[in-house]
Amino acid sequence: MNSAKEKPASTESVNKELILKVVLPFGFLLAGWSTLWAVYNNFVPVFLQAGNPVFDKGGAAVTYGFGLSAFAAGLLMSIDNLLNLISGPFVGRWSDKTGKRLPFIRWSVPLAILCFLALPFVVKLIPSESNGNLSQLLVPFSMMCVLVLVIVVGSVFSGVPAYALRYQLIPSKIRSQATGYIELIGAFGSVLAYALSGVLYQINAVLPFIVFGGLFMLAIFYFLAVVKEPTHWTPAAETSVEGRSLKDVLDVFQDFSPKQKMNVLLVMLIGFLFNFGIGPIATYGSSYVVNVLELSEGMAASMGAIFFIGYLLGTVPMGYLPKWITRRGALMLGAGIAAVSALVIILAPNFTLLQIMVGIMGFGFAAPQVILYPVLSDIVPNEKSFGAMIGLLIFSLALATTISVPFWGKMIDIFRNYELVWVAVVLAAALAIVTSFFLSMGEAKEEQS
Repeated sequence: MNSAKEKPASTESVNKELILKVVLPFGFLLAGWSTLWAVYNNFVPVFLQAGNPVFDKGGAAVTYGFGLSAFAAGLLMSIDNLLNLISGPFVGRWSDKTGKRLPFIRWSVPLAILCFLALPFVVKLIPSESNGNLSQLLVPFSMMCVLVLVIVVGSVFSGVPAYALRYQLIPSKIRSQATGYIELIGAFGSVLAYALSGVLYQINAVLPFIVFGGLFMLAIFYFLAVVKEPTHWTPAAETSVEGRSLKDVLDVFQDFSPKQKMNVLLVMLIGFLFNFGIGPIATYGSSYVVNVLELSEGMAASMGAIFFIGYLLGTVPMGYLPKWITRRGALMLGAGIAAVSALVIILAPNFTLLQIMVGIMGFGFAAPQVILYPVLSDIVPNEKSFGAMIGLLIFSLALATTISVPFWGKMIDIFRNYELVWVAVVLAAALAIVTSFFLSMGEAKEEQS
């Protein structure tokens, strides 16, 4: 009886029960992570590069920092992607084996939040006379690196199981729509963080971290109180695929047909391309505003808010568009919107126009986040492989950012031009359109009784 009760009901629409038990808690969890990464991506690159005269040529930065180059800052900012790259598939397969997703989330998220709260206090240890002189800042820099490491470990150990659990609880036919609502809540968190973090930062550099870290802590407590593990599925440990090594993780493909394998690889490539384009925005977008437009990092935060307003507005439409133009068509549309927006920014660098185009770009970039996970979950043969497959998708996303952020950082160092951030978007989005054309699976399935 319990198994039947906890199994997701076959449904044609996102109903009240699904909203209360899945959409809201997963939305708040995503909003928590979104606010954390919004503050992190906006200010941590500034902390790392402040004090470097090449970075702050206009003297607009109001904080002390470690004086790193764009390339070195990009490497450190890519550590989360490196850990996703190494451990994402294993964490996913581990949760497949145990048949439990929640324990991974229960301990990792609160620990990550505590380390996030500590970040600005480490920066406050930098004396004015040592600003930008890394050789004199080894202790606070080492502390910063440790905190960042714990945050990203928490992200890896909670992210993959949370995505796998989400799609176990949402029926196939409404995965895109439900994901749209979840992403809407998450995007609202990002908008809130980007809109308020600049104002809070101008008051005190600690405030964005305290305010949004505290809200995230409330969100994770709510999530853990509401979400329950499904009991209707067979853990992978009770199958022949164990997942103890890379070979075992890849052995999950033994149940896949050639067509399924090809489509999974295409999904991985599409995700790679989208992240290859968006990665430099998250890391160097604020630096572009400071360096090219010569505005303060507080103004850069407003650009991030505009991006996520566009993203927020795109989440629900991108969830419903597949009903009319297919999931593949929605992916191609989103990539096209992102490419055109970035091209306009390159051709006409102006802060007002930048805000408009970044908002439109955010609308386009809602497509992969809303659609790719439902596409993947409807390609795989059964939910015993959800964790491993989502882990591999996150692996491809992490690989893209791991490569793109330091690569474009190096290009910025060589050409001394932060406008290359937008070149990355144009190239990656164009390739994503071409790749999406070849998808032949991943549309919504009819629910089986």
